[in-house]
Amino acid sequence: MTARPFLIALTGPSGSGKTSVARLLAAEGAQVSHIRADDFYKDYDTFPKMGGWINWDVPENIDFEALRDSLEALRSGKPVHISAFIKDSRERTPKTLSPSPVLLVEGFLLLYDASVRDLFDLKIYIDCPREVQIERRLQRDKIHPREHIEQVVIPQYEKYGLPTRAYADHVVSSEGDLDATVSEVRKIIADYLKRTKVERAS
Repeated sequence: MTARPFLIALTGPSGSGKTSVARLLAAEGAQVSHIRADDFYKDYDTFPKMGGWINWDVPENIDFEALRDSLEALRSGKPVHISAFIKDSRERTPKTLSPSPVLLVEGFLLLYDASVRDLFDLKIYIDCPREVQIERRLQRDKIHPREHIEQVVIPQYEKYGLPTRAYADHVVSSEGDLDATVSEVRKIIADYLKRTKVERAS
């Protein structure tokens, strides 16, 4: 019988580097699939406003039910066909998510919903100081000014995302070099998989 895939959560604030870490780890081999929780955003025209800004950063923007159903299917070894949200165009595109031995799921509010949170075998929180978050976000986001990040992104994450840090099995700092962060996360996952595979075999 084929072993059930391992479901691993990678979460943390915007600018923490979680997407880069997930992408790099998934690129290292066919054993790991990178699943983006951002694919499960609801339609852009339903997003609320905050102080004149569109607020991307509240839990109700994410279809947690669809995310949960997709993860359950993948965990049972079935591919999933979704209509993925594309942030740049704010449109949707067909996308197939395929099962693999390790499913690395990444998202900034990934541990907010209990029905999703409880699916994970391992939960890793990537953290970094507020000013580092802001500077990294400004480097990649050429649309939203610093005011948007300071008035919407950071406060909303501190309200909804930061409390979920308590659910993490491991907390990793990404203040330094990306390679160091990837290396630390890789070791956490490798140690967990080694230990758990031994337990499954015993």
